[in-house]
Amino acid sequence: MADPRLYLPPSHSGERIHGLLQTLSLPRPTDIVPLASSAAFHRIYILSYPASALQPHLPSQHFPSQISDTDLILRISGPHFTSIKTRNEIGFLKWVAQNTDVPVPEVVAYDATTNNELGHEFMITTRLRGVSFDGVREQLQAAGKAAQYEAHLSQFLLQMGDILEMLQRRTWSHIGGLQVRGPEDRDDAAAEIIVPGPVIDEQMWLQPELATIWGPHETHGSVNVGGPFASYTESLGAEADRHVHAIQRLSSLAALRQDLPRILAFRAALREHAAQLNETRLILAHRDLHFGNVMWDPEGMRITGILDWEFAGVVPIQRWDPVRAFLWNCVEADESKVEKARLAERVRESHGAFLEETRWSSPRQEHMQLAINFMRAIVQVLPRGQIDRPWEKWRESMLEHIDHVCAD
Repeated sequence: MADPRLYLPPSHSGERIHGLLQTLSLPRPTDIVPLASSAAFHRIYILSYPASALQPHLPSQHFPSQISDTDLILRISGPHFTSIKTRNEIGFLKWVAQNTDVPVPEVVAYDATTNNELGHEFMITTRLRGVSFDGVREQLQAAGKAAQYEAHLSQFLLQMGDILEMLQRRTWSHIGGLQVRGPEDRDDAAAEIIVPGPVIDEQMWLQPELATIWGPHETHGSVNVGGPFASYTESLGAEADRHVHAIQRLSSLAALRQDLPRILAFRAALREHAAQLNETRLILAHRDLHFGNVMWDPEGMRITGILDWEFAGVVPIQRWDPVRAFLWNCVEADESKVEKARLAERVRESHGAFLEETRWSSPRQEHMQLAINFMRAIVQVLPRGQIDRPWEKWRESMLEHIDHVCAD
């Protein structure tokens, strides 16, 4: 994928942020602190207030003891996705808050356009109490407090299993995201409602890449998958269509044009074997549940919230953790992979029913997903000049999985 940090918005002055808050009828904070390390797609600021000044502006709180009454979080997005990322995160935050007991930040204000004082999409949410669990792990292990860490970890894993069960309890009828449709979009102008939205993930083409890679005749919608979709095969078929479009349009992918007949045969096989390939259940998934996205109360030993829902989606249950982020400790090391697998097995022991359901329903279904995975990897790295990646091996794997899908 491209490095999204290349397209982060500029730092904004306190006065610029004060100007935004004034347009939102929010009080002037006593302090505005930019976080030293911003996330990949946005800059983050902590807005601090006296409790008495902030309280009237907080939304109805489902978890009042887990939300700070003195701080808000301002996240300012870069031009990566042109509204769909912001709309997706707002949709999931609101749906999860309204329909589950999973604690999440509550939305105070947002704008999914650039028509505001900052000139960028933004959202303001409540700040969750506690610290991210990767910080708990780091602190206790550095202090040699193995037994204390194990006590926290045991409770953490049980609660994470409960959260997985809550999120997958409902069966959905679409693949894609969620979006809020506000009163301005409705004839009855009653209240905002949450509706299906397009697919969004970190692997999509970014808006700035249209000019650098695709040229003037493409749009963000014409090069990305879109949606929502009614089935697994419909969503992967649409993705295959976008990859075929890229292979036909981009000279950097000319080496794959010899494979177009086999890719088109794969596309036809998705329709032919749709009944078997669509044997799945569609569930809501966060898709990035690593330690850094889970806030923890060290004193009460409880999860106080789940952060970063921007790439959440309604997905086939087999795709609930596509980047294998679940229980990653945020340390780039081989030992982290071993620890992650060990912790996942502990969750399986306590919440095995959900994880058993995530198995592929057939070998053909697994081959279908792996064929798309390798196809996507090649189509993403070559146009970005990443020719040192093992794309030729990926191509061999793609064709092997395509053949399995197409086999009688």
